[in-house]
Amino acid sequence: MRKIHCAGALQSIDDMDEALQAYTGKGVADIESANSADSVEAATFNDTLYAFPMTADNGYFLYYDSTVLSEEDVASWDTMLAKADEAGKKVAMTLASGWYNASFFYSAGFTTGLNDDGSTSMDWNGEADYTGVEVTQAMLNITGSPAFMAVADGDSSNQIASGQLCAAVSGTWDAAAAQEAFGDGYAATKLPTFTIAGDQLQQKSVSGYKLVGVNAHSENAGWAVLLADWITNENAQQQRFDERQIGPSNNAVLESDAVQSNVALAALAAQNEYGVVQFAGQNYWDPAATFGEIVAKGELDVNDTAGIQAALDTLVEGATAPIN
Repeated sequence: MRKIHCAGALQSIDDMDEALQAYTGKGVADIESANSADSVEAATFNDTLYAFPMTADNGYFLYYDSTVLSEEDVASWDTMLAKADEAGKKVAMTLASGWYNASFFYSAGFTTGLNDDGSTSMDWNGEADYTGVEVTQAMLNITGSPAFMAVADGDSSNQIASGQLCAAVSGTWDAAAAQEAFGDGYAATKLPTFTIAGDQLQQKSVSGYKLVGVNAHSENAGWAVLLADWITNENAQQQRFDERQIGPSNNAVLESDAVQSNVALAALAAQNEYGVVQFAGQNYWDPAATFGEIVAKGELDVNDTAGIQAALDTLVEGATAPIN
């Protein structure tokens, strides 16, 4: 998810600390300590809290059919794809999306950032823990497997339901589809490792959160802050989980036996240890999607380092373009 960027539109929750304490008996520090650290980070800008965390379930992880793949098989992309191929099945992931394909670059130490003018800073065509070329080559080795299936953003549920897959990178929104398709084999876990420059590297992901903010120009901002607190507190998050299986950001609800035993949410929690809060401006998304599509379609030669570098340069040039 893109980190909160308030641009003067959101009421500072920090400035409402006195009202919160007077009417709810808790302050900003209590709200921050009650929710997961990453969800609080996502709701914070320039060290100021601007929203109340409400959910922590907008990330992705790996669903798999345990009658086809074992826990050991899904620990790495290499083994998972080889076993899927043996079984005549596919493993799906969306690559034509800067939300998903960023995971490989974040894993290797690369970043995206949000500048004050709304533009994106980005270093994927350079060098971090590895080079951008090496990251792309790792992606091409995955997409080059006959068992890999690139799926369009938003189409993973249809592909899971098709029966072709034994594993898919997706999120909690596809839990019902995966459970129905995989039946008794329904399982989920963190993302696999992938091979880069001869090393095994844990695949990271983008952690996503839903937040509730208050219009800074509201005539009743104080009451709106109290309402926002009420609809995001522990009881409200517990009720959303009980009735709709929505993943909480509240630590007490997160640690409950019911949440911990939920297959999808437990996998998401495991993956969130490797989650990144994504900073990106509006010009990032289209170039990142185009780059992912090029990789998914095999339009780059894994051995053509110059061609890969040129594609990365084009990506970064487009993604970091000034906001008009």
